[in-house]
Formats: sequence, structure tokens, C-alpha cells
Amino acid sequence: MKALPLLLLSFVLAAPVVMAGPEPPIAWGADKADTWHGFKRHHFTVEGCRAWVVEPAQALPGNPWSWCLEFPDAFTERCAAPALLAKGFHHVHIAVGNTFGAPAALQRFSAFYEVLTSRGLARKAALIGLSRGGLYAYRWASENPDKVAAIYGDAPVCDFKSWPGGRGRGKGSPADWTALLQCYGFKGDAEALAYPGNPVDVLAKLAGAGISLIHVVGDADDVVPVSENTAIVEERYRKLGGEIQVIHKPGVGHHPHGLEDPGPVVRFILEKTRAPAPPKRYAWITGLKPEKAASYRQLHANPWPGVNRMLKECHIQNFSIHEREIDGKLYLFAYLEYTGADFEADMKRMAADPETQRWWKETDPCQSPLPDAAARGKIWADMKELYHLP
Repeated sequence: MKALPLLLLSFVLAAPVVMAGPEPPIAWGADKADTWHGFKRHHFTVEGCRAWVVEPAQALPGNPWSWCLEFPDAFTERCAAPALLAKGFHHVHIAVGNTFGAPAALQRFSAFYEVLTSRGLARKAALIGLSRGGLYAYRWASENPDKVAAIYGDAPVCDFKSWPGGRGRGKGSPADWTALLQCYGFKGDAEALAYPGNPVDVLAKLAGAGISLIHVVGDADDVVPVSENTAIVEERYRKLGGEIQVIHKPGVGHHPHGLEDPGPVVRFILEKTRAPAPPKRYAWITGLKPEKAASYRQLHANPWPGVNRMLKECHIQNFSIHEREIDGKLYLFAYLEYTGADFEADMKRMAADPETQRWWKETDPCQSPLPDAAARGKIWADMKELYHLP
């Protein structure tokens, strides 16, 4: 089948969704207040650690929130938090020091989480792990998978053998390695190197909980090499059936973090933290050339895994294609449901995928567009929904 892309943009077969009203402000009872990137910030203390919450001008229904676990003031505008605040997210941080996601730090994170959710924030957070913050985010998520909706890792450390251990291609940091041994209570290098709780080791819990991952990485990073961190997470998470998206920055090192336009990360987090909405339904028709019918049937009897994966990553489900002969002519009828938040962006992403483009080169010659679709340079013609029983 060919691009559903842009011919569908004007045709959505879904009833409008009625959204809940905005949330009232939360009384934080803070020690003091100031501003952070133009938004009001509340400061308080949790288990002896400095903590803060930044509130949006108007909170989204359900009070979704993002949590930067380390380096909250590094490359901030590039790393999504201010943009999420503008969309209605709260944003939080608790300072546990340079503790590498060690058990004592995780306990403080859990205490902070209880304070936040008891005041009215959503039960699931979007975690932000910059650099070594990846250890903090993944380690806490692995012990609390029911409390996390998504993780945004930016050049994240996913295995402390890589950094600060320096046991691979990366530079490492001997001073930080010594500090890590102390934080975890390891007796020596051997015990640390055998530790089974690095992010790359605990992904099954996250995949089982349906936590969505997005990473932004610089391909020239020699501090936290992609091959020893994100690449391993990506490969293992896909094999576990988890959802992960990786945005590569060619020629970029460990810094700067984030993106010049953090929009892709913002949209990803918005989608993964929003309340589920009814899927949008689409249906189309096109002709099937008799001399190409056997080839078309064979292709769809054995669809390419990369094509199926891209369809799912573009939030398409319940996709089926049916064949029917009418008055001696063959026709194809297609139906699918879209569960994403930005249909146009997903269709453009699909159209840019090399594997999908190769697939279309196989399927396009098999199809015979109806006259109205052909006149618009399209293959599939829209069908109008007359009745739907949910």
C-alpha cells in the first residue's frame, strides 16, 4: 500500500473530543517563590534536599509534569521544559547531588514524588535525563515503572561502565568513578563492573510498563559514546517490544544538549502523557491491476518488518486492506485507526522513511487509482463514513 500521507489530511472520520477543563492552581506551601524562564517557581525542602516546582500559567487537565533529575539549568531552552510549561505542564527538580542514581538518591526521589502527587500532580511523570541524569532517570524508573509515562534522555549515560568508568571508547572520569564507587558502596572496581542495575540492564521492566523513550544524541559524542549507551538501549528496547525514538545530531559531540527546536521532543512527551482519546478512523479505495494482483497479494502476505514498525511508530493501528472484484475489475479497500496527536507530522515522517519508500516502489505499480484520485496525483481515494457503531 502506498502513502496514506497527505491525501488524508483533510479527511478525519472521528467525532470531536470534549476535553476536561483546566486545573485550578495547587497550593504548594513553599518556603519562597521566584521565577524560572518566565514562570512562577516554588521552593521547599524534601528530606533535607532543595526542591522546586515551576507552575504553568494554566495547567492542563490532570496536571501532567516533567521532571529533570539532574542539570535542570543546562541548555534549558533546548531541552523542552520551558516549551512544556507553555503547553500547561508543571516542571520539577530535587537536588540530590552528584550521586549517579545510587540507592540513597532514589529514596529521596521517591519521597519527592509522594509530595508532588499528594498535592495533585499526575500519577505518572515524564522524566528528563541529561548526561549522567540518564542514570538517575532510568534507575528510578526501573524501580517505579508504574509512576513513569515517558523518558527523554539527552546524551544520557545508560551504563556507568562507559561513563564515568571509561571502560570503552569514551574518555571516562576517574574522579567521578571514585565518587560513584563510594555512592553505591562498591568495594572495588570488580563489584561495580559486575553490577546488574545499569539502565541497559533494566529495560524489561520499562517495556513491560509501556514506558515510551525518546533520546537525542550527538553522533560525535566522545564523553558518552552513542554506541555504548543509547544504541544498546535502542536495540534491546525494540527487541522487548518497547517504543523508542532516537534523534541523531550528525557531527555533534556531548554538548550542546537538546535541539535548536525542541518541538519533536515536546510533541512526543505531550502525546505520551495525554489521556487516551478515541482513535480517528480513515478509509479509502483504489483499483488493483489484474496483471499485478499476484505480486500485491504476495507482498502483503509477507510485509516487511521495517514497514510495519514504521506504521506503528506513526500511531497507526487496526490497519487492514481488503480485495473485491466488481464487474470484472479488482478493487482494494483500506481501513485504519490513528491514535497520535499530530497526523500531518506522522505522515511526513512515514513518507521520509527509506524502508517505506522502497516498499511503495513495489506496491505503487500494482495499483490503479480511481479517476478523481488520479486527477489529484493520488493513489487512494477517500471514502465517506455513513455509519459507525462503537
